[in-house]
Amino acid sequence: PERLTLSWFSFAVDRFYGGNVPLPHDSLVQRFAEGFEEPLTRARVTWAYIIVGMGLGGWTSVWLAGSGIVTEVATARLEPVTMDWKRVLDNPGIERADFVRRTLSRRLGEDGSEALARNGPPVSPWPRYAQRDRWRLVVAGSAVPQHIFLRGFNGERQFHDFTRSPPGVFESLPTHAQFTFLSPCGSKLLAEIRFDEAEILGAFDRAKAAGGVPVTLRFDVDARSRVSITLEGQSGRTPLQRARVDLSSLGK
Repeated sequence: PERLTLSWFSFAVDRFYGGNVPLPHDSLVQRFAEGFEEPLTRARVTWAYIIVGMGLGGWTSVWLAGSGIVTEVATARLEPVTMDWKRVLDNPGIERADFVRRTLSRRLGEDGSEALARNGPPVSPWPRYAQRDRWRLVVAGSAVPQHIFLRGFNGERQFHDFTRSPPGVFESLPTHAQFTFLSPCGSKLLAEIRFDEAEILGAFDRAKAAGGVPVTLRFDVDARSRVSITLEGQSGRTPLQRARVDLSSLGK
């Protein structure tokens, strides 16, 4: 495809959005022709899906996906449009405001509905999620790194095999990671890491303001296989203390 024409109704802002999203056609043709290496099996495969995400404030993203890998290919911000409410609900016996309220209450729950009413729709973070910041990953201490799956705030999912090469430069900021490594006794362990949004985005923003990119995200593994995480740049070292790390064994 060369472009997408789409429209949607956003319940959180009670508004329709729509328009055209240009796609990088030549790049898509090349990506589908080249394919990519499937994680773990190393088989050569190609992309299976084009995914479209429609968000608050008209923000729209388009990704290619396949075999657990997701890469962003386009972003756009579409404008509000006028559409017939019957496209959402063709029932004159139910008021639009009541339907929107009940739908949000069902999807968000009581706490989420109260936060929306108090703070309004969280439109402002969307551009930050899509922003790219160059960074490197370093693993140090008592671990032999094996693989890592990274999920970014911008919707991308990446994989790297440490047994084949050192990791290069990443750009999407991580919200979640699955990191496998060998302990000193040879056990294979999985560290599932969930980053705190405010903490990691704030740390990257401060590091970027100080200059000297790419910065380094460092995983330190101690003798008991506990993982601590810091972000290192010209502004110094920032421990990511609110990152949640769950450790489990994958056997020998």
